[in-house]
Amino acid sequence: MKKVIQFWLKVFARLYLRKFKPKIVAVSGSVGKTSTKEAIRLVLNSGFRVRASAKSYNNEIGVPLAILGFKSPAKNIFLWKWLFIKAFFGFFKRQYPQVLVLEMGSDKPGDLKYLVSIAKPDIAVLTRIGAAHFQAFEDMDKLIEEKSTLIKVLRSKEWAVLNYDDEVLRELGLRSPCQVLYYGLDKKADVWAFDINVRNEKLSFKIQYKGRSYSLEIEAAGKHFVYTALAAFSVGVILGLEPSEILRNLAYFKPLPGRGRILAGKKQTLIVDESYNANPLSVQTALDFIKEIKWQGRKVLVLGDMKELGSLSHKEHLRLVPHILFADLVIFVGPEIKPAFEKAAQDGLPCFYYRRVEDLLKNLESVIKPNDLILFKASQSIRLEKAVAKILSEKYNPKEVLVRQEKEWQG
Repeated sequence: MKKVIQFWLKVFARLYLRKFKPKIVAVSGSVGKTSTKEAIRLVLNSGFRVRASAKSYNNEIGVPLAILGFKSPAKNIFLWKWLFIKAFFGFFKRQYPQVLVLEMGSDKPGDLKYLVSIAKPDIAVLTRIGAAHFQAFEDMDKLIEEKSTLIKVLRSKEWAVLNYDDEVLRELGLRSPCQVLYYGLDKKADVWAFDINVRNEKLSFKIQYKGRSYSLEIEAAGKHFVYTALAAFSVGVILGLEPSEILRNLAYFKPLPGRGRILAGKKQTLIVDESYNANPLSVQTALDFIKEIKWQGRKVLVLGDMKELGSLSHKEHLRLVPHILFADLVIFVGPEIKPAFEKAAQDGLPCFYYRRVEDLLKNLESVIKPNDLILFKASQSIRLEKAVAKILSEKYNPKEVLVRQEKEWQG
């Protein structure tokens, strides 16, 4: 049944794109895809009719749904039939988004080739390339080849927006068949950031573009959101928006739940909620932020397994240890991260280990102290959002600020 649904979604999505001819901005990479997609949507909202992929609709089902403008009916076959009926009549609408911002994920070789066969981008944004979903690829070269699919399909007048600070992407840009706009922290980038400061929940920095500098402050936890803002700024100027308008829109940017939200916790603690997912690159980025931020209390790390690393799992988890020695307390959760716990304990770092998040929940409130700064970071199967909910301030509605609060995730 899935193959049938997938086939008809592809057919309808192609028909919609052929008729309405929107500009397509495709976003991919190993980290930051969803945040970058949301920031681009925010930037373009004031100048265009824009639709962006809902949640993480970034696969062979999600991308066509984003093009058609529907939510997934999951396993309800009757709702799928109704969806295709609505899709048929939607083809006769007079108005359609001028720009589609589509997140495109790649869990295995060929995924991006399939997605661009449905929706070839006019602008391709690549964030960074690292060991995410590495289990499905034979080596890093195969992963790079997969991610470069998005660039190879671009024509000479189309654009690739690439992170200059990523050496792999910098090299791919030199060999690309299209126009390239680089962003990053390096002054050699076309759009670059400097004077970056972090003060509790505010991230402030300046953006340099064509000899002029612009100031921006956003409510986000981590320098990696500087890259998010730079990528969105780049897409905005490519599509003809004024920098001042772009910055006004970006000022409203907030990370999605589980992707760098700063939340108040019990006992006057501050939570950095990165519980949505994790890979070596995104974990390192989060750790760098916690290490650099000035804080009066303890710095506590709650780190869980990084999944889908295949043969790299043992090595990548152990590689975390030198980067967490600054912490006052580290809590490890999950079977794959246990070697890192054993090494950290051997090195004298105060730490605890729990195989499952349910075991952690029994003791979490007793180990946190007033004024702790607490980072939660793990792959989604560890379900660290349950731990965040345990110590979340009562002023929040968990369904509004935490990830995976839908009924299908409960239990």
